[in-house]
Amino acid sequence: MPRVILIVSTAATVMLVIAAVFFSGGGEIGAIDRAAMKHVTLGEYVQARVVWEAGLGKYPDSAKLNYGLGTLVAVRGELAEARRLLERAATLSPKTPEYRKELGICHLRDGRLADAEHELKEVLRLNDEWPETHFYLGMVYERQGRPELAMKEYVKEVNVNSCCTFAWAKIFDADRSGAAEE
Repeated sequence: MPRVILIVSTAATVMLVIAAVFFSGGGEIGAIDRAAMKHVTLGEYVQARVVWEAGLGKYPDSAKLNYGLGTLVAVRGELAEARRLLERAATLSPKTPEYRKELGICHLRDGRLADAEHELKEVLRLNDEWPETHFYLGMVYERQGRPELAMKEYVKEVNVNSCCTFAWAKIFDADRSGAAEE
């Protein structure tokens, strides 16, 4: 009987270790990403970049690390580099909406409206309620001179994400403009 308990105990320990790794954010890659994000939250962007770049040196096929660094350099205005990293993340993990959404935002910031529209629609195909995606698609339509489509996306956004103050502002602004014209 003690032998059965030992086997069950060992199996339970293995399962706990696997669960801990899974829920703690992916082992070493998760630890690298958390370390970089800690620097970001402290405003230490150079240090965050160094951590992500070192991580990518070791794990170049990590979608998470490509995404982290891509997002950082996008915020810093390095859109060509951001696009390269975010495209890599989206290629490595094509069903991860946040990677594609960030790539779409990068394209939008860079004036690549057709590319932005494509990526944001892909996010919505994966998850029609992904936060702020309808808002950014509305921004694409607005910049393309398609205000009716833009407004539909802003309304969709507040219907799936009532906390999106940006979408509410667009709706209220359009409502005020329409009232002023009457």
